[in-house]
Amino acid sequence: MQRASIDALTSLCLQSTAPAVEAALARGIPVVISVMDPRPDIDHVAIDDVMAGVQLGEHLARLGHRDVAVLLNGGVHAPGTPDYVDNVDRLAGLRRGLGGASLRVHTTAENSYSAGRAAVGTLWDVRDRPTAVVALSDTMALGLMDGLAERGATAGRDVSLAGFDDIPEAAGRGLTTVHQPIEEKGRRVARLMLDPALEPRRVILPTRLVVRASTAPAPRA
Repeated sequence: MQRASIDALTSLCLQSTAPAVEAALARGIPVVISVMDPRPDIDHVAIDDVMAGVQLGEHLARLGHRDVAVLLNGGVHAPGTPDYVDNVDRLAGLRRGLGGASLRVHTTAENSYSAGRAAVGTLWDVRDRPTAVVALSDTMALGLMDGLAERGATAGRDVSLAGFDDIPEAAGRGLTTVHQPIEEKGRRVARLMLDPALEPRRVILPTRLVVRASTAPAPRA
């Protein structure tokens, strides 16, 4: 980044404190962050990840879930903890929305379908299974869904499963998720990078909970 020949930079999941972003800022390269950034002079186009997590947590709490597992990518520096600020905020929102429910946190090295599918061994092949699982991306959630199916389990019947993002495949698979305007976020980021006079420079886009067949009331004890 200290030598890159670029006119502008956007970052995914990284705030202005990330070394690569700091290097770009030090060179005077325009930067637009895709998550909320605490620095008032940093442009960003983001969602409120905390409130998005609250929406999903409250939904599961209303369904009676008191033992929830969450799968997120990260944990490279400290296993079991999120590395990226959006995951940190979503996890905090989930905790708030779930109230006093138990929340087990599992991390995987990457945000991918295969990582979600492989995580079923950790989340489901255990004696004390959670009644609901949240993956902090739809990509991992769909991997989990197929991993569960391989074991004869169905999301929405044997366990509630939710994701995050509302990618196109989520609707066809009946996945409960949090919708964020992904394409609109990309367009806004691009416009801010191309036009330094464009206002506003700090944008928060709305999210909404999309309830589908993969979540259902928790089984009675």
